[in-house]
Amino acid sequence: MAYFAKLDENNIVTQVHSVNDNVILDENNVEQEQKGIDFLKSLWGGEWKQTSYNTLRGKYYSTHAETGDRTLHEDQSKAFRANYAGIGYVYDPVNDVFHPSQPYPSWTLSGAPEWIWEPPVAKPSDESKFWVWNEDTQSWDELAESDLPNQY
Repeated sequence: MAYFAKLDENNIVTQVHSVNDNVILDENNVEQEQKGIDFLKSLWGGEWKQTSYNTLRGKYYSTHAETGDRTLHEDQSKAFRANYAGIGYVYDPVNDVFHPSQPYPSWTLSGAPEWIWEPPVAKPSDESKFWVWNEDTQSWDELAESDLPNQY
């Protein structure tokens, strides 16, 4: 299965679709992104870019078929466009990567290889607490247990 992201005029991902591998394979059984793009354009128009379901933060992972567990793949040449594109993600045509939208004005984009947004202050390492970014104070606030959604 191959995955493609539909882009709006600002290179924001508006849809992600899967395409059967047989659609994108050429006569030598080699994947051709353009074949998938042409197929999707014939159905829905628009601009499309292929994205890798198994790429996250610039690394390529294998997914175990039975358990769904992900492990780092030995062949990192398969890492493609930095991150799997989700709706609302941004395609950067200069660097040919997908990355999330900026969550807060103070956060900066890490660049290669991860292409993720980083806060100006590291998140506290105490995992026994819930933390939320406070843009006004440029700090992490502890989220009170009473503020958490009800758990069933």
